[in-house]
Amino acid sequence: MKWVCGLLIIANVALYLWVTGHPSQIGIRPVPSLESVNLITMQLLEEDNLSRSSTAALHCVRLGPFATQDTYLRAQQLLNNAGFGYTREIVNARELRVFRVFMGPFNSDRELQSASVDLRQLHYDPYVYEDSQGQLLTVQMFSQPEAAGRFVSDLAVGGIQAGARLETRTLGPLRWLELADVITETQREKLRQMPWRDAMTKVSIMPCG
Repeated sequence: MKWVCGLLIIANVALYLWVTGHPSQIGIRPVPSLESVNLITMQLLEEDNLSRSSTAALHCVRLGPFATQDTYLRAQQLLNNAGFGYTREIVNARELRVFRVFMGPFNSDRELQSASVDLRQLHYDPYVYEDSQGQLLTVQMFSQPEAAGRFVSDLAVGGIQAGARLETRTLGPLRWLELADVITETQREKLRQMPWRDAMTKVSIMPCG
């Protein structure tokens, strides 16, 4: 019987050693190495940079309009000196038809000032306009004759006598410069600071292509 007890003791010891040498894997996850974490971070940063570059690539710059040929040529020289590529665009002149609603001409400055006060009390913002007839008080400008006629009638209901007349203006030519490459925010700011010397000229952001 002693040898049976000995075998049982040896078996129990072997079983204990086997169990303690093989811990359970339930609920345990492998921890990634620092190198793996850094690699994942770099990949995410690269993807974010690509996303930003693709968004930035949608934006280009248009300069203008330039009112005169002199400022147009000067702007091209500024862009050449700064290393910007560009293309030129010129919109031909066109005739613009407007209808002026006005009061006058007046016999004296006193009459003009009195009419101006009456209009301001009705929340209009008139301004003085001089032509061959003398000083006129412009009340409003319209692009359509029907709208100008209705406005004159409305003024007459309020006791104000005004007239309307057709005038033509020549608009243009308008000159533009479109930058050929994608522009960064730093470059856009540089363009905004350039001395274009043209009151009409603006730096406009637009889709590329």
